[in-house]
Amino acid sequence: MKSIDNFTRSKNLYRHNDKIVVPKRPAEKTAKKIVDDYSKKPLVSKSKSNIEKTAVNSSKENTDKPLNVNTKTVKRPLLKFFKRINRKRKIIAIFFVLISFISIAICLTVYNFSSIMVAYSSFKSGISVAYPEYIPNNYSFENRIDAENNSAILYFKAPQNKILTIKEEKSLWDSNAVKSYVDALSNSRYSINQESGLTIFIYNNKSYWVNEGILYTVSFNNKIDNSVMRSIAVSL
Repeated sequence: MKSIDNFTRSKNLYRHNDKIVVPKRPAEKTAKKIVDDYSKKPLVSKSKSNIEKTAVNSSKENTDKPLNVNTKTVKRPLLKFFKRINRKRKIIAIFFVLISFISIAICLTVYNFSSIMVAYSSFKSGISVAYPEYIPNNYSFENRIDAENNSAILYFKAPQNKILTIKEEKSLWDSNAVKSYVDALSNSRYSINQESGLTIFIYNNKSYWVNEGILYTVSFNNKIDNSVMRSIAVSL
């Protein structure tokens, strides 16, 4: 028994109910405590604000970073295709806009060409050149006005080389002076027509009258009715 007791003492053993019991070492207790402590406590102590910040930053990084998917082969040809279509559409749109502007400009120019020429002739001649509101059938403006100092001649034409000219010139004559002039020119073979306060002298397909200091002379190179002469005179 003594030898057993001596053995147990030397090995730090003790008897309990005739059994040899090995006591727990303090190192084992401390290791378990450490494991327990670490299992209870979080590995990194973070506050709620820090956790939220990290979560937001991670979400931003995830949204900013593109997915690691190889879409180059899919996207690039489509982008090039749509870019080509957009360029073609832009070119076509610009082309049609230019055509529309040019056509509008041509229409306005053709429509207002006579008024533009009349305004220029008035500036050049120094008198207020009048354009007739009435033009005989089949006659059209020849886009020609001969403007000189204090006078202007408008030209109109029709098929079969028919020509109408309207001469306007500054004059101090009155109706009596015009009558004397036409009487001497025609050997008293003229007709007098009264229309809208105007006294119109007609001879040999020509008509003469004066109005507000302007002497008007309308000439046809073909036979024309006197009613046409009167309509032109009233429209000026």
